[in-house]
Amino acid sequence: MSITNNIAKTVSVVFHPVIIPLYTIFIIFNSGSLFSFIPDSIKNFSYLIVLVSTLLLPLSILPLLKFQKLISSYNLVDRKERIIPIILSIIFYFMGFYLMTKIPMTNIIQTFYKAMMIAILGVAIVSLYWKISIHMTSMGGLFAVTTFMNIYYQSNSFSWIIIVLILAGIMGSSRLLLGRHRPSQVYIGFLWGFASVFSVLYFS
Repeated sequence: MSITNNIAKTVSVVFHPVIIPLYTIFIIFNSGSLFSFIPDSIKNFSYLIVLVSTLLLPLSILPLLKFQKLISSYNLVDRKERIIPIILSIIFYFMGFYLMTKIPMTNIIQTFYKAMMIAILGVAIVSLYWKISIHMTSMGGLFAVTTFMNIYYQSNSFSWIIIVLILAGIMGSSRLLLGRHRPSQVYIGFLWGFASVFSVLYFS
C-alpha cells in the first residue's frame, strides 16, 4: 500500500464523521465569541455529552449490527447498510440534544444537534437510492458552523473557516483517492452538509 493511500486513510479516520461534532464544539468554545466565556464546568459537561452521544454510542452499536449480519463491515461501504446505523445515530443524537437542553448557555449546541439530525436523516434518505459521502457531509456541516459563527456572532473564527475549507479539500481528495466515492458524491455530500446545517442555524 502506498504512502499516499496511508495518508488518505489516516485523514479519513482522524476526521471521521463521528469525531467531527467534538471538533465543532471545540471551535465554538474557542471562537472568540460570547461562547468562549461559558464556564469550564459547562464546557466540559458539553464535551462529555457530545462524546457519548455522537461517538461512543454510535460506535458501540456496530459490533452488534455486524454480529446480526445487518452490516458486512465497519466501513459501511454498501450504501444500504448505512441506513440502520444512521437511524440509530439519530436516536443517540436526540438523547444528547435532550440532555443538552438541561444545561444553561448551550443554545448553540442544542441547535447544532438539530442540524446534525436533519443532515444525517437526509443522508439516510439519499442512501436508499444513491451513495453520498458522509465524510464530506460532516465537513460541510463543520464549515457551515464556522461560517455562521463568523457572520452572526462576530467571532474571530475566520482562520477556522480557512482551516476547515482546506481540510475539506484534503478529505474530499482522500475519499476519491481511496475509491470510496465519485466526485459528484463528494461535492453533493459537502453541499448538503453545509446547506442543511447552515439553514437550521440561521432559522433557529
